[in-house]
Amino acid sequence: MTLRPIDSLLSQRDAVEEAMRHLDLEAFSEIVRMLREQRGATVWTAGNGGSAANASHLAAHLRECGFTAICVPESVALLTATSNDYRYEDSMWRAGGLSMLKNGDVVIALSCSGRSPNILALLKEARRVGMVRLGLFGFPETCLAKHDCHAALVVQSEDYGAIEDTHSMVIHALAKELKV
Repeated sequence: MTLRPIDSLLSQRDAVEEAMRHLDLEAFSEIVRMLREQRGATVWTAGNGGSAANASHLAAHLRECGFTAICVPESVALLTATSNDYRYEDSMWRAGGLSMLKNGDVVIALSCSGRSPNILALLKEARRVGMVRLGLFGFPETCLAKHDCHAALVVQSEDYGAIEDTHSMVIHALAKELKV
């Protein structure tokens, strides 16, 4: 049986609706609370692939809300240089700048799987320097990154598209909550 083009859209809508039904609203509220408390801090966002696009999207909205926000993977040249010159696993925190990541600032990591080596290394380095660590993840059963965050919202799905779309919806909701 051949699927009609609309079937793919309806399937995606259903996957996102299912993910949204199981969203941890307390985790969302905790992320909002912690960001409000850190309003004067620099917020670093990071992710890979679609999560990098969402990290950029999040940084843009945070800037609209009065935060100083930097999306680490927006500098392709810097990210690829650090991947090449060091190790891919260290690319996010090195691209963020060793001297620029500092105590009291915030990192928001986005990862569908929550197992990306460069995201895990970024969270480890952020912990070492005393940053507030927040996360938007998926794959609830195998997500490692959530354990290294002060607060994490984990989408109850293993469907990359549904996770990324749900993260986008969460980003818009965060923007509404954080408007000054």
